[in-house]
Amino acid sequence: MQQGKSKQAFVFVGGKGPAVPVVDTKDAYIIAADSGLHLISRWGLHADLLVGDCDSLSDSLLQVVSDIMEVQEWSADKDYSDAELAVRAAITTGSLEITLIGGEGERVDHFLALLELFKKEKHLRRWITATTWMEKVNQEKLLRGKKGIILSFFPIGDVHIYTENLKWNLNGKLTQISLSNEMIDDHCRIIVRNGTVFLMMRVEDARCYLC
Repeated sequence: MQQGKSKQAFVFVGGKGPAVPVVDTKDAYIIAADSGLHLISRWGLHADLLVGDCDSLSDSLLQVVSDIMEVQEWSADKDYSDAELAVRAAITTGSLEITLIGGEGERVDHFLALLELFKKEKHLRRWITATTWMEKVNQEKLLRGKKGIILSFFPIGDVHIYTENLKWNLNGKLTQISLSNEMIDDHCRIIVRNGTVFLMMRVEDARCYLC
């Protein structure tokens, strides 16, 4: 995909992501943040852009990829993480909806940095790790899936939310995290009147929701 042709971008970062593709990346702009390139390769995709200090990639791999994609190599002494640089690059392409893929692993500090990035950057709409699908909801959303899907809600700011077809429906101001709620039908409705909610579910359940 050529720069400026897509309003949707996928930024692959280091850390564990889904072993197989769980989203449709056709016609999207695909960016690797340093070692996120490995996950792109496992998905059988080709990146449009590689961003970062490239300290996690071998010289031989860099030589190969520099012949087939654009590379924005940064010094290791920089003020921003590779993921943040990649997201900024996605925004410059005109992408209005960015999905972050990967990032699950042993480095808690890296995970928290990604969480903060996901929270503050409005164009980041989803974050998909090896086990978890997280999505920002700030309006009405109809979620189709199956009975028994487990959902958790994390409020950001002053949130007012209303739900239907959950075991414990939410009705009004959400002041704390709502963990492990459950769909009691094959669909549920989520209405966010104010603020933003991080909706979280297991990746395997999200596949049902996407069908």
